[in-house]
This record gives sequence, structure tokens and C-alpha cells, in this order.
Amino acid sequence: MATKDQQMKWLALYHSDEYAPSGYQLKEWLIGGAQIEISAALFDTAIFDGHIISDLFGETEYFADPDQFWPLQNTAIATAISEWKSEGWTDVVLLERGHRFERYEHGKRKLEQGGKIYIEIGHDGTVTPYIGYLPNAAIKKIDAILGLENGGKSKTISTRPEMSGPMQTYIALHRHAAIRSCLLEHPKIALRLTAAHMLVGANLWTIEPQKTKTRKEITTVSVANSKGAARFESEREAVYALLNVEQAKGIYTPPKYLVEGDIATIFASLLELEDDAVMQVMTFAMAESLAAGSRIMEAITYAVPVDMGALWEPDDAFFELLRDKSIINAMVKDIAGKGTADGALTETGKLQKQIIRNRMAGHGVKEASPDWRPKWMQIPATHYIDKDTCPPAKADANVSKIMMADKKPKTKKAA
Repeated sequence: MATKDQQMKWLALYHSDEYAPSGYQLKEWLIGGAQIEISAALFDTAIFDGHIISDLFGETEYFADPDQFWPLQNTAIATAISEWKSEGWTDVVLLERGHRFERYEHGKRKLEQGGKIYIEIGHDGTVTPYIGYLPNAAIKKIDAILGLENGGKSKTISTRPEMSGPMQTYIALHRHAAIRSCLLEHPKIALRLTAAHMLVGANLWTIEPQKTKTRKEITTVSVANSKGAARFESEREAVYALLNVEQAKGIYTPPKYLVEGDIATIFASLLELEDDAVMQVMTFAMAESLAAGSRIMEAITYAVPVDMGALWEPDDAFFELLRDKSIINAMVKDIAGKGTADGALTETGKLQKQIIRNRMAGHGVKEASPDWRPKWMQIPATHYIDKDTCPPAKADANVSKIMMADKKPKTKKAA
């Protein structure tokens, strides 16, 4: 993860009387404080000039230099504020970095009712806008002047609230205990409730879609044009039409839910559907929120038939990203045999990749191999040289022991 300059600085600390960070603190030191994932950027990461590093598993990427990140992020925030103001939101409050927006101290108010926009900025680079809020004290004062409360309803004269705070908690928890115990007897209702939570989230649920946009545009385009993506988008349209919903849109930050909508409204819609349709919705939501590169992805292949050859084939993006000559030569051996691979051992990677393409297309050979797929993209995934540095093969080796545990032949005990 460390640049050469960082390595030199760390060695200087190590050989001095000062503390040299290690473990988790070393990671924090390398990235200059709070971790800033590339997903937090509001700007196009292509314009970022500094280093981008990944964790040891290559699953998450971070900006190595926060000092180069923040000017770009601040410019994007300023642009967003200008856009809001052009829409009529004249009062946009930019909170200090690291200061949380206390939602319980504020109430919702529309633009026409004097609502403001509060922007929360985390040390980790995340930017969260809270649109249409006012402090409770300001709302109370405005409503008192207008003789109104609850956003425009006639004010009820009362010296004290109907329920005290402790009583509200008491009632809420007892209603919770009673209602959920009854839900246990209605699994079909729970099924629909689960699907609604998966789609739009709730106080105790946070679900977000797996992002398919990457720093490498060729990868983004390749995935978008794949057969698997086309198949998934077709199902998305069917599910959205079924519920009359739209995809969640994160204007300035990635959405933490899958579709736009109110959970109670979607729950009511699901109650009108047959079990098969609800399972279709739930299956889509589960597939949409699967984490790419996770172990569970490989575990699924032991439970679900996956025809990788029919859904993916080596494309230009794959060959462009394929750079390691030892791996390329191993692939030549895989598709064309040891003799061909040895004969091309000292040739350029470009020429060896062309050998693979020619074999697939059948150029210069009696029989083409259009169904060839690299070991990384087979079911199960395997490796060419080192399993521990090949994430899909390493993940498969781990989960296969779990998924196949109950399928091992049982040996008879000796009499």
C-alpha cells in the first residue's frame, strides 16, 4: 500500500526514537487519517492525480492523499450548493467537517415553509445532504406566531403533551413486543415485509446496490454490455413495473436503498401480490445487493447452476487488462498446450494474447476453441500460479469445504 516515499519515512521513524505505527495504525498513517473510499468522491475520479490504493484483499480502494482529495471534493460540493440555490433553496447550511446533523433536533419543512438544506461532511469524505429541515425551536416559534402546528393544522390548546417521553417509550416497546409476536404466526406477511425492507430500507435496515462503475472505464463499459447485465436489467424493468416504482437515485451521494418509495406503500403493494411474484421481487433485491468479490458469491455457485460460458466470454477489455506475461503464458498452455506455450515463452505479451485469440477463433488450427474460458472465470474458479493471490480461487477453496461438507461420503466404522 505504501509509496516509496512513505516507506522511506516509515523506516526513518522505525530507526529513530519516535513511534513507528504498525497494524491498523499503520494503515491509518499511510492514508493520512480517516480512510476515504473512492465511492465517497462526488467528482470524476479520472481527474484525481494522486495515488489510489486498495486493501490487502483488493475489495476496497482508497485515496492515498487526502490533501489532493479534498480540493476536488470541495469544488463538487460548491457546485451542488449552486445548483440547489438555483432551484430556490437559498439557505444551505454547510456543517463543519466531522460534525453530525442531529436529525432529532430538526423537523421536516418544505421549501415554501422556510426549509433549509443541511450538508453533513464526514472525515471519511462522505457527503450527506438533509433536504428540507428546520430546527425544532424555529418550527415551534413559527407555528406559535401563525397559531398553527404540525405543518399547518389547527393548534390544539394543551398545557402538556398527551404522553411523556418515558411513557412514549413504554408504549412503543410494549406495542413492538405484542405485534412482532403475532407476526411470527404469519410467515407470508413477514415475507412481504422483508421484501419491502430490502427495497427501501428502514430504521434498522441499510441495503445498497453493488456499484458497477469503476475507475477503469473499459471495465465499466464491458460489464454494462455483458449478457449477465442485460439479463439483470430486463428483470429490473419487470420488477419495477410490478410495483410501480423507480430505481433509487443518489444525486450527490450513492443511495442506501434500492428503489424510490415509502416502505408502508410498498408493503401494501406487496400484500396484493401472489407468493410467486413476491419471491420474484425478493430474489431481485437479494441479487441487486450482493457484494462483488465476496466469499458468498462463490458459495452461491454450489447452490445455483451458473453457466459462465454462456454469460461471459473474453473481450477486448479482458485482454487489455491482462498484463502479466507469466499468467498469459499459462493461459496459452491452457488453450494451446505446453509445446505452444514453451515456444512462445519469450515472445511479447501482445503476441501471446493473440495466440489465445487465434485458438478461440480457430485461425491456423483444425478445430476452434470458442468455449475456452480462463480458470478465473470457470465454475468453480481455480488459479494458474498462486491461489492465495487469486481472490476467486481463494474464496472458492474456502467455501467449498463448507458447501460440500454434507456431501462427503460417510465411512463405515470398523466392526
